[in-house]
Amino acid sequence: GINAWVALDSMPLQNGGGFGLAVGSHRAPWRDEAHFVTGATTTSPPDGFKSVEDLFERRTGSGTCNIATSAPHIHRRMEETERVYPVQLGDVIFHDRWVFHRTLPFSISFVESEKEQHRSPPIYRRYSLRYGPGSSIIPPGYGTEPSVLWDESNGGRTADQVCELTGPWYPRANPADFEEIRNLYHHSNTKLAMAYDIQEQRKQEMRPLLSKHARQQQQQHA
Repeated sequence: GINAWVALDSMPLQNGGGFGLAVGSHRAPWRDEAHFVTGATTTSPPDGFKSVEDLFERRTGSGTCNIATSAPHIHRRMEETERVYPVQLGDVIFHDRWVFHRTLPFSISFVESEKEQHRSPPIYRRYSLRYGPGSSIIPPGYGTEPSVLWDESNGGRTADQVCELTGPWYPRANPADFEEIRNLYHHSNTKLAMAYDIQEQRKQEMRPLLSKHARQQQQQHA
């Protein structure tokens, strides 16, 4: 698939806070190891996880946010290939779904400058879209995928099959007609809204284990 990262604010390079990409990381010889240490979906069990406990017991990695401590050699390679662009309001960056990317911290000098002016650093706004083929397989099992939260049998189906059987969870980039757009509006206010409520419950279930996992990571690398 392809990601489209849309800047809703200008992000001067000297301030930090922008968008960094590890260019070529989707084809790098170390990409499989990076997927493993971050627990990417490519490393999930074929039938998915059974519960929140199963997810934290069998997930292979600890997320991309912790890669600097969990796999410093991989993190170093990402830093070596990182590219940051001078983003202006309205700019769009297209990149492969598997290119490692991140939001950058504000520079220390910018933060200090804002403090001197009795201001907090701004929040740069952005929006991300992901485009994928209709043949993409939806991950099964325990997780936060809205279509699977609505109907667990959607896990393991293709995106096209999910849309045909249970509604436009993965809308086409080019709707066929106004009726399709109207169906999207109805879907977002009914099934999708209910799935988001369930998703929030899942996140609540995960938070205690996320905190426990973070403490374990800190102890291991203290």
